Amino acid sequence: MSSDTSEDSSLPNGPERANDSRSFISSASDLPRSRNDVREESDRSAETYHALFLSAGDGLVVNDLASGIVLDANPAFCGMHGYTDMVGMDPSTFIHRESTPIFAEFLKAIRIGRESRVRIKDIRRDGTAFDVEITGRKMNYAGRSAILGVVRDISDQVRAYQQMEERVAERTIEIERRRDVAEALRELLAVVNSRQSLQEILDYIASQSRRLLGSDASALFMPVEERGAELLSVRASVGLTPKLASVRLPVHGSSTGLAYARRKAVIVSDLRAVLPRSFVADETLQVNEQPNRIDIVRLPKSMDEQGEDEDASGVLNLRELAARVGAIISVPLATEDGSYGTLSINYAEPRDFNNDDIALASTFARQAALAIENAELREQAGKAAAIEERQRLARELHDAVTQTLFSASLISEVIPDLWESNPDEARNRLEQLRRLTRGALAEMRLLLVELRPNALTDMPIAELLRQLIDASSGSIRTELSLDVAGHYRTTLTPDAQIAFYRIAQEALNNVAKHAQAKHVHVALVCQDTSIQMTITDDGRGFETESIPAGHLGVDIMTERAESAGASIEIRSALGEGTQITVTWPKMEESER
Repeated sequence: MSSDTSEDSSLPNGPERANDSRSFISSASDLPRSRNDVREESDRSAETYHALFLSAGDGLVVNDLASGIVLDANPAFCGMHGYTDMVGMDPSTFIHRESTPIFAEFLKAIRIGRESRVRIKDIRRDGTAFDVEITGRKMNYAGRSAILGVVRDISDQVRAYQQMEERVAERTIEIERRRDVAEALRELLAVVNSRQSLQEILDYIASQSRRLLGSDASALFMPVEERGAELLSVRASVGLTPKLASVRLPVHGSSTGLAYARRKAVIVSDLRAVLPRSFVADETLQVNEQPNRIDIVRLPKSMDEQGEDEDASGVLNLRELAARVGAIISVPLATEDGSYGTLSINYAEPRDFNNDDIALASTFARQAALAIENAELREQAGKAAAIEERQRLARELHDAVTQTLFSASLISEVIPDLWESNPDEARNRLEQLRRLTRGALAEMRLLLVELRPNALTDMPIAELLRQLIDASSGSIRTELSLDVAGHYRTTLTPDAQIAFYRIAQEALNNVAKHAQAKHVHVALVCQDTSIQMTITDDGRGFETESIPAGHLGVDIMTERAESAGASIEIRSALGEGTQITVTWPKMEESER
């Protein structure tokens, strides 16, 4: 609302409404009547302004100052409200109830002699609401105090602004969602490099895929041999009933098997609509294949017949599945060197899948395949063979950093739109883009270091910590610094160096997830009798006495320190940040 002070305008006196309308702005009765030519000029002037009043494109309305009753209104004002004549109407007839307080303030400003402009909602004769902007000022109309209002229909303007806000909100939500996905993929890489069992990794993938893709259920199918036939069996699932989790699907004839066999995304947008038709005896699998997807048009009769025996173990009953599942997207768990199964994402209701949905599911599946591949490598016989395969895997995982760059590209796409609507937010996105790209480069270097045998012990600890801090800059939105004092090149044993590095890595991960810190400082001090690493942040801290077992990695950090012969001290308090100090005593060469 805006308001300006101005002098009162006036319209001429007149006993009849016809004369009142004709008296818009100027009044013949207020002019000197001693000369005929002046009176005639006044009449002509009044007629001119009355014509302008009637022909104006904007709505013009004259309201009684005390009651608000309409004294006069031009065709434009009447037309926008759906009337031909509105004289005598009370404002409550055409002003929306939610705008009544605003209109009351508008009248109050006019009564004290101020010009006022407000935006309110009016109501048409048919009951529909629309947005208007009204500018009013006090005036003299036919000898009584009145308000002259200029009214514009701004519905299109308001609608355009709302649509712009909705688009910005949708883009912001999408950026946040993609950022969550990128973060989850980075966490998946940590799982790839961990010593977790294959089953633990599969359970993690099933849980994360369900959360990130917003599905109702998620399952990982892997191939098994049964009586000479290759089937797909559920190895990990979230959200499936025990019966559905026990099914075995044929590679040829099912949508999940098709994704595995063809190594392409397979879409069932509406499962109930593609069920085999009972009146078609030999119905086969019908698909619509596109470059990046295969859409199921009709499932084969053979799958429906498999589920007719309700007592058969591991057999899929299509009708039972359709009662619980409306849509399915299946993507292959595959790398360049092999196919490991299928990631199947289920939704309770039918839905369409666009290219973004397919790309997101496929990206997660590719990373999941790498995780499965790495886990299987760990379980393979022969340390020498496993090391050779891990070196090859390190080259494949070079592309893992593209997930961070993927997040950066999404941010760069929305910056042009944000620049016009919200420059400050656009600048924040630019700074975020800089951090992501810098962190991606450091993250890639560190990933390659971790995957090379003995790299963590061959590189000086100070250089390892520096690379770790650079790689963390993409995920920790705070100031990171490192200070090194003393001679550090040959002082740590291999076990102690790995322990120092892993403890620093765990601490920085905790800062990124929980601390909300503004500054993080890592100090490495090499003295004659000990080597000490201190990690300090000014985040929100925590109560050290009330940490649940396994929370924040405290147990893991303690075990790492103790296994390397070092001590660890953790100091923290709510609102006072956290300090982690690891001390390793130097040993004589003969003790090592």
